[in-house]
Amino acid sequence: MTATHEEDVIELCGVALGQRGSAPVADGIDWRVRRGEFWVVGGFQGVGKSDLIAVAAGCHAPLRGRCRLFGVDCHEMEERQRVTMRLRFGVVFENGSRPLHRLSVLDNVLLPLMYHRNLAREEAERSAMSWIGRMGLEPMMNRMAGELPRAWQQRIGLARALILEPEVLLLDNPLSGLDSRQQDWWTEFVAGIAKENRRTVIVTADHTGAWESPGRRQARLDNGGLKCWAEAGLF
Repeated sequence: MTATHEEDVIELCGVALGQRGSAPVADGIDWRVRRGEFWVVGGFQGVGKSDLIAVAAGCHAPLRGRCRLFGVDCHEMEERQRVTMRLRFGVVFENGSRPLHRLSVLDNVLLPLMYHRNLAREEAERSAMSWIGRMGLEPMMNRMAGELPRAWQQRIGLARALILEPEVLLLDNPLSGLDSRQQDWWTEFVAGIAKENRRTVIVTADHTGAWESPGRRQARLDNGGLKCWAEAGLF
């Protein structure tokens, strides 16, 4: 195993992003994310933001290059290690983290706990209700997820990502399609989550203005590469 300092949560070296069998949408990416950092990654649609999130969370292998998570090279992980590692990451994709429409809100949030932690339903419900309350979902917890507007479905996806208390939270363009009130809720909620247990947060956005704040690091996918800044508000 290749090991680096435990503070290195994600390290990409010479990474190419894209779909197998197609030309990379971005290449030569070198990126290091340290524990407790809040990163805002901007870029227009189609530049590879979702691919970057998928590789950084260990969901997909890069087309080229190396990916290390918590100091461990993804190429060298055994399957059991890979599953354990992925549980340290909570991911909400823009188009791939929708709840199961025929399950209630409560059952959607319960699912990761019952599947990955093998908890009894009563015990799992106590944890799930805490997150449901924080998301403002309690009044609708017994409704089918498919009946709810998209904005509330996104919150269900966020609750599912956080229910296992991940060390790293990755959000793929979470403000897309939301009104200003919903956007304000997300930016405030995620700011609070980032302070808990020194959690690392990575957010992608078509337009980064809503996420800019002192102390946050910023990057941009553009012209086939990733350019990083010391902190947000510099472009």
